[in-house]
Amino acid sequence: MHRWKPTLFLVGTVLAGWALYWVVTFSGSPQVPPPELYIEPAALDIGSVWDTDRYVHSLSITNRSSQPVTITGWYRSCECRSIEPERLVLGPGEAAPVRLTINLRATCSQERREPRYAATEAESMEFEPKPLAFRVWFQPKVAGYRGPLTGWQITGTLRTWAMIYPSEISLGELVRGVPADLPQATLVCFAPIRTLDVLVEPRNLLVDVESVSRMPERYRLKLFPHPDLPEGPLDVRVRIRARTADGQELSGPVLSVFGRIVPTVRAHPSALFGSPTQIGTWIREQIALESRLGEPVEVVAVDVLAEEGPDAEVQVERIGDAEPVYRVAVLIGQPGSIRRQLIFRVRTHSGKEETIRVPLVYYGVKP
Repeated sequence: MHRWKPTLFLVGTVLAGWALYWVVTFSGSPQVPPPELYIEPAALDIGSVWDTDRYVHSLSITNRSSQPVTITGWYRSCECRSIEPERLVLGPGEAAPVRLTINLRATCSQERREPRYAATEAESMEFEPKPLAFRVWFQPKVAGYRGPLTGWQITGTLRTWAMIYPSEISLGELVRGVPADLPQATLVCFAPIRTLDVLVEPRNLLVDVESVSRMPERYRLKLFPHPDLPEGPLDVRVRIRARTADGQELSGPVLSVFGRIVPTVRAHPSALFGSPTQIGTWIREQIALESRLGEPVEVVAVDVLAEEGPDAEVQVERIGDAEPVYRVAVLIGQPGSIRRQLIFRVRTHSGKEETIRVPLVYYGVKP
């Protein structure tokens, strides 16, 4: 019997603490009665609207209770970007306007899996996609009230005002500073458009918008790489903005463009890697430089940059007369991993100067 005493004492302590918390928290202050907040049903149905990521809807909330109601914030579904004002005090019988900003393009994101068409197929589209029903939920946070509270749902029908085909374009490798014939995209607009804007982020591409036909309005988006693009990955978003004939601002679909900007001259292979070897041995490789445009390549200078690891003798010797082919010899003199960079400064037939870097890495050289 004695073994149960500590357990009973612990259970009694927990129950006593919970009872004390209940008395202090809930019995010490009077409970706020359920608020009677009212919104006209017609204000919760916004009807048929064009899809956009920033749709603003205003409505009025009325306090029908006999006590003041303080709204300290809002619960809302993910599609609702914001509700203003965030804090609101309503006296008995008082009404106040509330403004909701909604991302309509997110309300039907699962149901609206846009099919991918080629730009030529998009030019034959005559009818807009089927409208989709949507709903957005929100509920006020009322100061002092801890009971259940019913929120509201805004409903309507979402219409697609514009589509881009294809929605993604892969450019592959683009030679820096060389004009290229890039793929095109087609923008189809089903809403009556007064003005159309194209935003490029970042501004690594130039986009030319050419009108193709009307009803529905079609535009051809032509892409041109900026001549001064740096070498490396290319990741661009082309965003469409428009204003309808009645003044409504719309944000439309996004065209994603991927690729890579590369120099005119490339090395083959692009990197030299070696497996573990013994001290005192020579490793010999060959590197050929060639122009992606088929131009002659003049090598102005060759340097070796030490990045990591013990000292190692690196010899670079040209062995090709007509073509720039080099023999690279590395003498392993100490244990450890070796990391170097071979730097070729070249000039093309058009006079463009470039720097080609070739990593040279030998891991885990053993004594």
